[in-house]
Amino acid sequence: MNRHRNPPPAGRRVRAFGAALVTLVVTALLGPASTASAAGEPSLNTPAATLDAALHCPSSFTHPDHESVLMVHGISSTYDESWGFGYVPALRDAGYDVCGVDLPGRAMGDTRDCTEYVVHAIDKINAATGRKVDVVGHSEGTLEERWAVKWWPHLQNEVDDMVTIASPAHGITGGNLFCVFPCAAPPAQFSIGSNFIAAINGATRRPAPSPTRTSTA
Repeated sequence: MNRHRNPPPAGRRVRAFGAALVTLVVTALLGPASTASAAGEPSLNTPAATLDAALHCPSSFTHPDHESVLMVHGISSTYDESWGFGYVPALRDAGYDVCGVDLPGRAMGDTRDCTEYVVHAIDKINAATGRKVDVVGHSEGTLEERWAVKWWPHLQNEVDDMVTIASPAHGITGGNLFCVFPCAAPPAQFSIGSNFIAAINGATRRPAPSPTRTSTA
């Protein structure tokens, strides 16, 4: 026996159509998912507007003969304090477009949260120039650049050279001494034998082969 269901009330149909229309409009405005999400990489939890505000680049990129340079500062500092009076003028005089990122809270928070700013900065510079980016980090900033390229492996295709200056690559004893008692995230993460140091130096999810060259000073 055939059973016929009554159609839903007109009001319900209108509401369903409206919800579908809103979903369609929002999807069109926002566009596709980010590269990180589409590739199965960690999503960026920091709002895009906050990440944009922390990135400092020239109004236009005018040196196509050189890759742009992203400067990443260390703990308890800012882009301008770390790089503004030395490296940035020298690189600009040498014909490079230079960008810098201000890590949140003077890089005194969780290094993994700070890394989102570096990931976003590399993506933005690469999209603006169509070329790979050279990344220069100092102290804690070297860990952010390494963490970024390791856990967001699409950056391997966007970064050419990575330069690490005074990097606590294998941890520092100061972190162990300072963190005898509970302490802030950075010194705990920099401690020799910490889970963070083990993760950044471990083989898990390390892309290979890597087109990115790394040098240490």
